[in-house]
Amino acid sequence: MSTARETVLLWLGGFALRAPLLAVPPLLPVIIRQLGLSHTAVGLLTGFPVLLFAGAAVIGSLLIARLGVRRALFISLVLTAAGGAVRGLGGSLPVLFGMTIVMGVGIALAQPTMVALCARALHLGAARATGVYSNGMLVAEVVAVAATGPIALALGGWGGGLAIWSLPVAAAAALVLLWGPAEAARPVRAAWLPDWKSRDTWRVGLILGCSSAMYQVSNAFIPTYLTATGRLGLVAPALTSLNLIQVFGSLAIAAMPGLVGRSRPIAVAGGLTLTFLVLMVTVPSGPLVVAAAGLLGCAASAIFVLSLALPHTLVPPDQVPRLSAGMFTISYACGFAGLLLGGQLGDRLGAPAAPLLPVALACILAVSLSSGIRRTSDAASRQVAVAGSPS
Repeated sequence: MSTARETVLLWLGGFALRAPLLAVPPLLPVIIRQLGLSHTAVGLLTGFPVLLFAGAAVIGSLLIARLGVRRALFISLVLTAAGGAVRGLGGSLPVLFGMTIVMGVGIALAQPTMVALCARALHLGAARATGVYSNGMLVAEVVAVAATGPIALALGGWGGGLAIWSLPVAAAAALVLLWGPAEAARPVRAAWLPDWKSRDTWRVGLILGCSSAMYQVSNAFIPTYLTATGRLGLVAPALTSLNLIQVFGSLAIAAMPGLVGRSRPIAVAGGLTLTFLVLMVTVPSGPLVVAAAGLLGCAASAIFVLSLALPHTLVPPDQVPRLSAGMFTISYACGFAGLLLGGQLGDRLGAPAAPLLPVALACILAVSLSSGIRRTSDAASRQVAVAGSPS
């Protein structure tokens, strides 16, 4: 598979796994009105896929061990596409929830599989491949949020607005069959269950979990902070900046794969995230608040990409699926915990910025955890060799 094909496949795979999930929030007001959803139902609709991610990531590692990366990824993408399409076209509450579960399982199974595919990107190299894959995910967050509403309006309802995002998922599944590397079709004869006693599993899982908490908490509570401080007009610009500028964090890592597997880049990104958070909640200027939110997102996304690529530098390729499965399980639990903690702090302390405190805690934890990162000698030499492969 050529460099161009690896790039297209990995980028589209990242885009396909994030866009269907982010299509729901812009349509929630219409869905609530038409289906009569309660607040509890809204919470389940938006939060249940995240819980599925934590629970089903390990099964993705099992699929890789039994079927190989290519077939496991194809099955995962087909489930995602089918669930995403039917949830919109069904038009009823049971179908919406049932097919959201199917879609969530598909995405959860695909997460460790995509990381394993990055490890087999012979032309791009594992680190650069992870940057490309992550960039697709981050771009999807911006595009899905911005485009879903107009698309739903053009198609005559929220159902079409949800179903349309199954098209890139189906396209990614087709490309997996056409372009997936031959070696990725073979079963991975290695242990698939995460090693919960391993320091690496917990270290990379918690670092990725810190980046997840930074993103989830920032998106959830920057609007409440700005509203509470009388700057409602800054909510939309700040969220747009947060989600748009984060794309450049992934591009930077893709352009500089040598940063992967080292403690200092994660520590620097964590320090910058904390700095921009403090700036955002202390400056009075509206433009500076918007800029600080965007730079916060950029620095946090760099931690996301750097941590997502860590398994490639710590273990051999046949061990990547089990390590990444454990990593995703821990990270999604951390994202959920960050949201819960932010809400509790906001209710108990009452200060406008209190719900954003988990972002600061996540920055400090990520920096402290990064100091223990050590590449294994075999993984490090392979990483350097792959990253330096001619393109």
